[in-house]
Amino acid sequence: MDVQTLPVNGHPPEAAAPVTAPRRELPLVVHGRTYRLVESMNAYCVLEETLHARTSELVLEAASGSMRATRALLWAHLQARHRDEFPTVEQAGDLVDVVGLDAVWQQLQALAGVTPTPAPPASRQVRRARTRKAAR
Repeated sequence: MDVQTLPVNGHPPEAAAPVTAPRRELPLVVHGRTYRLVESMNAYCVLEETLHARTSELVLEAASGSMRATRALLWAHLQARHRDEFPTVEQAGDLVDVVGLDAVWQQLQALAGVTPTPAPPASRQVRRARTRKAAR
């Protein structure tokens, strides 16, 4: 594939160095296991196709405290390194149940610039459900 390079600061194309942005990647540690959350264009596209929503809309929803959007963004960031383990959005939700919403939000914020509203404390019923799920 041929890529045309335009002059940069008056220098001919041969002098222009290609610009590549580093791929942002952060760890999410769950019970001693490290999952790699990766910002990926392909995962964002699959996310949009799967949920019929734009990524920017999901980011805003997550910042407003949407559980659906937070789960979806986590799933998208898991796809580059853990696609086989998390083939569905629902399976990413299971990971949130184990590690906790705050930990996921911190990593999403660091990775994608999401600034979510802090989650209210979990109800007694939710805490019990998490404990039962973790014991399985």
